[in-house]
Amino acid sequence: MWRMKRIIPAIFLTSLFFIHYSVADTSAVQTPPQEQITSLGRLPEGLTWIPKSLKYSPDLKNVTYIMFNKKKENFVILNNSSSPPYYAVRPGTPFFEPAKDRQAYIAASGDKGINSFVVVDGKPGPFFDIVDKLSFSPDGSRYTYRAVKNNKQCIVVDDKPGPFYDGIPLKKEVIYSPDAKHFAYAAFDGKNCFLVLDGKPQKKYNFVQKISFSYDSKHIVYKARIEKKRTKEKWCLVYDGVESNIYDGIFVNIFSVDSKQHAFVAVKGKKLVLVRDMKEVATHDQIGLPVFSWDCRSFAYAYADRLNWHIKINEKEGPSFDTVLQFYFSDDSSRYAYTAINGKKIYCIVDGNQSEGYKNIKSFKFSPDSKRYAFSAADEEGARIVVDGQPGKIYQSVGEPYFSPDSKTVVYRAINKNHNKWVTVLNEKEQPVSFYAIKDYVFSQDSKRMAYATMTGKGKTLFVVDGKEHPMFSIVGMPAFSPDGKHIAYHALTFDEKWCLVVDGKKLSETYGGFMRGTPIIFDSNTHFHTLGMREPGPEFLRIEVDIP
Repeated sequence: MWRMKRIIPAIFLTSLFFIHYSVADTSAVQTPPQEQITSLGRLPEGLTWIPKSLKYSPDLKNVTYIMFNKKKENFVILNNSSSPPYYAVRPGTPFFEPAKDRQAYIAASGDKGINSFVVVDGKPGPFFDIVDKLSFSPDGSRYTYRAVKNNKQCIVVDDKPGPFYDGIPLKKEVIYSPDAKHFAYAAFDGKNCFLVLDGKPQKKYNFVQKISFSYDSKHIVYKARIEKKRTKEKWCLVYDGVESNIYDGIFVNIFSVDSKQHAFVAVKGKKLVLVRDMKEVATHDQIGLPVFSWDCRSFAYAYADRLNWHIKINEKEGPSFDTVLQFYFSDDSSRYAYTAINGKKIYCIVDGNQSEGYKNIKSFKFSPDSKRYAFSAADEEGARIVVDGQPGKIYQSVGEPYFSPDSKTVVYRAINKNHNKWVTVLNEKEQPVSFYAIKDYVFSQDSKRMAYATMTGKGKTLFVVDGKEHPMFSIVGMPAFSPDGKHIAYHALTFDEKWCLVVDGKKLSETYGGFMRGTPIIFDSNTHFHTLGMREPGPEFLRIEVDIP
């Protein structure tokens, strides 16, 4: 018999974590949490389902999936409701649009699936020969898809077909402006390619690509190829209909967050050119990493002349390196950092201050308040975490550093030399217990609590919460803290292969056939959360709500 656990993949604990805080003792709570279970539907009898098609809505109130009968007819199920029979349903659908939980899919009906159409919120759209690239605007209010009719292609907006063209070269989907008021795509008519903006064709070129809107939705840019002769091409960048100079190539096209500035890098002969606000401002052998700070007051880029690389920030040039790797602005834009190579060493430069040289540097992070930073570093001696410029203890191996939301705590996992177990290092103090594996560190919103999952042996996992070990299970899911941080909940699989919910370290009484991969636990208040589960026979899909006394 097919068993539910087969579609619930194990959470492999290859990296885990831990912390110790003093919190209120919840063991005195006598009344257990109460589970309220609502059935969202059971698999209809006489049909076979496709487990990979299963999707749940972001609010965890609905499930949808595909089933088929002995005639191989497809049905789309939404909770307890079934669609009419279809010849086929396109792979990757059905799905839920994330902003408004709208259900959508692409189906085919008629003899050999001659009619293709989109169904949104249960309403079928017009028939076409082929339909694909269904997508929604950022706010979920609009949807578009590409359709083929009589060997011509069009973009359909909210089921209204636009102009038909010889081709519409979409790699992914139509480009929407962030405010969802505008949409754009490229189209072909004969040998001409052009931008179509809000359904209106723009100037014709040889080819058009890399369309993007500014963050405020007021500007649109794209690359336009003027001509192509064998391997030689000529390009320009089109900004709100205005063409830049002509170049041999264009790449790295960015807006500032306030949308008032724009930059791109272009190929001009044997040189690269940096262009800001449609004006050439620098020419070098190589240019990379152009980036605006979050407050839009600073601009940085890397460049090289004769293989000597520099970072330039607001026209201030940094030291020379063989290679520049990655660049970072802090969230408040007050600080910067980058990694670079000289010889066989990698360095981290923070606000102009250069670290020691290492064989490898990874996982650089500014703290949430931007006042601190950390990264992992390794050399012949071993690995360590560097926090605020101070190297920590040398280990055989270390994981990435984590900051608490208030930036006061730094935690990471590490393996001591000649030891095959991981320990948690909290503010440079090793915790007393080691494990075979430690997964991601999770903090409560107020930073007063921390949890992490561990593996104590094959098929033996548990959470460590505030330095205390919770009961052991075969598998545990990702934890969720309540908004006030007083409660923690997670999914777990017992050793007798029954799935359950665990609240504050105590297993609740109800058992389930499983939980869908990636299913979160969502706290609606400090004492109430919900999630989705399954039970056999069926399976039957369940909405589970838990009240914590």
